[in-house]
Amino acid sequence: MKRSETLKKALEKFALCPNGLTVPDLKVLVVAATNASELPVKNKKAELQEQLYHEPRYSRIQAMSNNLRLTLNNEAMADAAAALLLVAQPPDVATAVNPTAV
Repeated sequence: MKRSETLKKALEKFALCPNGLTVPDLKVLVVAATNASELPVKNKKAELQEQLYHEPRYSRIQAMSNNLRLTLNNEAMADAAAALLLVAQPPDVATAVNPTAV
């Protein structure tokens, strides 16, 4: 749970400002985009940035970032639709008969 939350925050930072990523953010992103056949994750910031922006990891991280953005947009749209449904519902029978009952 904590790993997924950390990854989500790092992806949000990546989408907003890739140059502002910290070493832990870079590490989380590189680990998330690393296949078993690829080199182990480095420790220094310059090495991590090189690993992050090297294909194919970079394209995998961009895809993860886009999926997160779409998920967040879909959740926001679902919340807005639910709010609209609440507003658009006809008044219940008690309020229609006696408006002061509310």
